[in-house]
Amino acid sequence: KLYTHRRRAIAERLRLSRERTIPVTLHTIADVTALVRCRARRKEESSRWIPSFTDMIAKEVAQVLRHHRALAVRWNGDHSDLIPIEPEAFGIGLAVDTRDGLLVPVIRNVLKSSLEEITGESQRLIERAREGALVRDEMEGGVITLTNLGGYGIDAFTPIINYPEVAILGIGSIRREPVYTDGERIEP
Repeated sequence: KLYTHRRRAIAERLRLSRERTIPVTLHTIADVTALVRCRARRKEESSRWIPSFTDMIAKEVAQVLRHHRALAVRWNGDHSDLIPIEPEAFGIGLAVDTRDGLLVPVIRNVLKSSLEEITGESQRLIERAREGALVRDEMEGGVITLTNLGGYGIDAFTPIINYPEVAILGIGSIRREPVYTDGERIEP
């Protein structure tokens, strides 16, 4: 059966988001050399927890939210006001493609968690999502969602906000590109 109860719920949430939010898409390029090196170092060390780029970005996003409180909010039930979210309650949603459709489990307390804890929790939640075992509580309370299509070679896209959140971060591919250093030299 293609149109399951879960797929209907996902479609309803997407419809609600499109009705209650105004999508604005901004594209930028970021130098993630330090993230690439960090991940490579973890692999070389045969670390038990090798973070995904999304795990590392989740940790950084929590730090940004702490300093940019206007983004650390959620809509209230009737969409009439924004509710501030305290830093200790920052939950970061992870968009996960499953056979039932797109699900968004939430990593809790990201700001206080170590990168290893975030990595372990994201792996656990992604596995539960793909097994169809997530419960409602594991998908609620996010302050922002991360969706990563970089592994598919996508550079930029317009993701749909996970209402009642007010923002979503779409992550594109990581590419090696030439850049000018000191205004004169070109380096990778």
